[in-house]
Amino acid sequence: MWLTPHTLVGIAIASKIPNPLIAIPLAFLSHFLLDFIPHWTTTIATRGRDFYIFLLDFGLGLLFGVAFALRAGTFSPEFWLIICCAAAANLPDAVRFPHYFMGYNSKILDFWEKLHTWVDQDVRHNTPFFGMKGLGVLTQVLIVALCFWLLG
Repeated sequence: MWLTPHTLVGIAIASKIPNPLIAIPLAFLSHFLLDFIPHWTTTIATRGRDFYIFLLDFGLGLLFGVAFALRAGTFSPEFWLIICCAAAANLPDAVRFPHYFMGYNSKILDFWEKLHTWVDQDVRHNTPFFGMKGLGVLTQVLIVALCFWLLG
C-alpha cells in the first residue's frame, strides 16, 4: 500500500484515541490490516519512474503528517501523538528500506520481508483473491477519503 494511506490512518487513530499506549501500537498494527486489503503500488525502486512515485508518495505522507500535527497545536501532546502514530503506521515499511535501498541483508530483515510479503495483498503480485490494478487503486482512494471524513 502507498505510504500516504498508512499515514492518514495513523493520524485518524491518533485523533480518535488520545491514549498513546493504545494509539501507537494500534497505528503500528493498522499497517498490516491495510496491507491485507487489496491494493496496488509501484515496485520498490532506487531510480526511475517508480522511485519518483515513491518520493511523491513519501512527500505527501510527510506533508499530511506535519499539517495535521500542526493543526493539533505546535508541540502539544496531540502534536506528538499524531507524529508518533503516523510514524508507527509506516514503520513496517521503513524496516524494509535498508534491504531495498542499501542492499543490506540479515536474517531478521529476510524474515521481516517474508512476513510482510505474506500479509501484503498487493495486486501486482497476482494474489489469489484479486488481480485488478484498478481495484487496488480504488481501495486506497476509499481509505484516504474515509480518513479525511474522520479527520474533518
